[in-house]
Amino acid sequence: MLPGQTPAGSYILSVLVKRTYDIAPSGVCMRAEKNNRILTGDAPYEDPMNSSVRLESDFVPYKLATDVVLNGKAYAPQGRPARYFTASLKVGAVNQKHAFLRVAGNDVA
Repeated sequence: MLPGQTPAGSYILSVLVKRTYDIAPSGVCMRAEKNNRILTGDAPYEDPMNSSVRLESDFVPYKLATDVVLNGKAYAPQGRPARYFTASLKVGAVNQKHAFLRVAGNDVA
C-alpha cells in the first residue's frame, strides 16, 4: 500500500499490483510464470547520470491514466528476415493508431 494525494489534494491509499505477461509471436498473451518485482526506484540502462530510464519506479500513488509498457521484441511477419517493418501494440479493444513502431535492423527476424 502506498499513501498519497490526488491533484485536487484529497488523501488516498493506493494498492499496487504488478502482473507480468508473455506475448507469443502468434500474438497470444499469457500470464508469465513469474511476475517482475515491484520497483522502488527508476532502473537506468547504464550509468544513471548518462543514460535513459529502462524501467520506471512503480511507487506512484496516483495516475490520471493507466500505463502500458512493452519491454520486448518484435518479430517480422511470418518469421521471414526483413530489413524493416511496422509493428503496433493493441490491448483488448484499445489500439492507439498513432502508437506504431518502425522496427529496423540487419535481417530482422
